[in-house]
Amino acid sequence: MDVFEKVKKLNLPKDKYTVFGGGVLEALGIRKSGDVDLVVTKDIYDKLKENRWKEMIRPDGTKSLKENNFDIATNLNCEGYKASTKYLLEKSSLIKGVPFVNLEEIIKFKKCRNSKKDKNDIKLIKQHLQSQTHRGS
Repeated sequence: MDVFEKVKKLNLPKDKYTVFGGGVLEALGIRKSGDVDLVVTKDIYDKLKENRWKEMIRPDGTKSLKENNFDIATNLNCEGYKASTKYLLEKSSLIKGVPFVNLEEIIKFKKCRNSKKDKNDIKLIKQHLQSQTHRGS
């Protein structure tokens, strides 16, 4: 099952969530991702929590929900990068009917986290963007 099918199975309203992180990279064919990170509105978060999704505390102290291969939060925080659901929804586009955060925001967040995996993802994203630019010329 691809990222589109996984997300659509959740049956969430399109204006109340967006895919972030590796799911975006998978959707664009940049690399495979086993998990799907979503940023959702507070009402959707609360509804999923009521449906027994497991709540976890992240290293930065914020909460997220986990279920199968999903990680769901109401915002993204990293020292030097903070983004609300509202902001990320504004920075999203539909691909095959699923909202995905744009690559510029992914790069900002990954630069902030700066792990080895994030650095590699930034390199892959830049290569992807460069190939799209060359394809369009």
